[in-house]
Amino acid sequence: NPICQGSSLSLDATTSLAYYFSWTGPSYSSSPTSNPDVTVTNVQTSGAYTLVARNPLSGGCTATISSASVTVNPIATVDAGASTETVCQSTTAYTLSGASVGGGASTAAWSIQSGGGSLSSTAQTGSPATVTFTPSATGTTVLRLTTNDPTGPCGTVFDERTVTVSPAATATAGGPDAVCQSGSAFALSGASVGGSATTGAWS
Repeated sequence: NPICQGSSLSLDATTSLAYYFSWTGPSYSSSPTSNPDVTVTNVQTSGAYTLVARNPLSGGCTATISSASVTVNPIATVDAGASTETVCQSTTAYTLSGASVGGGASTAAWSIQSGGGSLSSTAQTGSPATVTFTPSATGTTVLRLTTNDPTGPCGTVFDERTVTVSPAATATAGGPDAVCQSGSAFALSGASVGGSATTGAWS
């Protein structure tokens, strides 16, 4: 049966021989021991694992007594791009650049886990970096990028991108005003600033 890349592999054999046993395989070799059962950790490569027996009473003669072929499936990988970022509240969409999918996965889909805003697509896509997000609501939005389920034992994985949406600056000049020509100053009443702006300047 196939196993997932990075998982552990249990190799065992049943024997009544008083021999010393060792396993060899892709980038693996065990020390001779009277117990033929071993666990290989963090398996990365497909290939054959061979059990060799050595008879201590025959001058150390060895023989191959078992072999197991193991298929290792690549795990799904995903990167949502920037883990955190701050943008300005806007009705203009921006591209979720830097996102990617790989390994055993071929596609991934964006979703909004919390907060506001909108995504141009929530469908599985092989190009997640082309999807756009519109930060129309202030506050913190958590976007999640989830892979498809690869064939075999490896499951889906996800990565998240936290977007802090700051309020857009606003300015109101007031007016219109109708005044008489005069050398006297008059107050520009009705002017105000708001949103993320705290001050304003006339020009």
